[in-house]
Amino acid sequence: MTASPTRAVIWRELHTTDIDAAKAYYAGLLGWRFQAEQATRFAWGDGAGVYHLIEAGGEIHGGMAPLSGGAAHWLSYVQVQDVEAALDEAEKLGATVVRAAFDVPGVGVNAVIADPGGARIGLSAPSYDYPYPAGVFLRDHLFTDDPAGAASFYKGLFGWSLSAEGALGVSERPADCDASFWAPVLSVPNVDRALARATELGGVGRSRTGAPHEDQLVLTVDPQGAVFGLEART
Repeated sequence: MTASPTRAVIWRELHTTDIDAAKAYYAGLLGWRFQAEQATRFAWGDGAGVYHLIEAGGEIHGGMAPLSGGAAHWLSYVQVQDVEAALDEAEKLGATVVRAAFDVPGVGVNAVIADPGGARIGLSAPSYDYPYPAGVFLRDHLFTDDPAGAASFYKGLFGWSLSAEGALGVSERPADCDASFWAPVLSVPNVDRALARATELGGVGRSRTGAPHEDQLVLTVDPQGAVFGLEART
């Protein structure tokens, strides 16, 4: 990753219409376990709520939140020093603010933007300093109909250099997708076996992405419609 440490992806979060079904799917596919965390001031709802932490290998790697409207999706958060300043810069570069800065008790300040192509990504100024665990989420890949424009936007906002095979990748979006989107790429021992298992569990196995490294990265869709990538890493 060419971005500075303060422009790293530090959290991934699934927003889904059926938490119980999503937990069963990802547990069956990837062996994930979950911890329910009660929040008195829930970031994704009014009042109190439950946030579901993703556990693998004895570490917390991300979370799940219930979605009351819209399509299920994964959301990745990028670390910034100042969320308000990052929002201002994002708007100057052509982004749209999806959710203005909001406090997450014990976590920090977050926000959500949509880049000029419509792909959503989160901003986070965390109040903690412990490192993000590795080994489950390999990287994040952007699918867009304007790779050059996206590369310019993210270079200006985060200092990123997007490439098809990099830690932060970019490819042409699939023809059957209506809008640009970011997809987290998850580590599996064998992609073909993982795709077969995903189908058994009610997901949709998809063809290779068409990226230069298409023998490695494939997209799949969970039963609620959230898109993510699978890639074999040794």
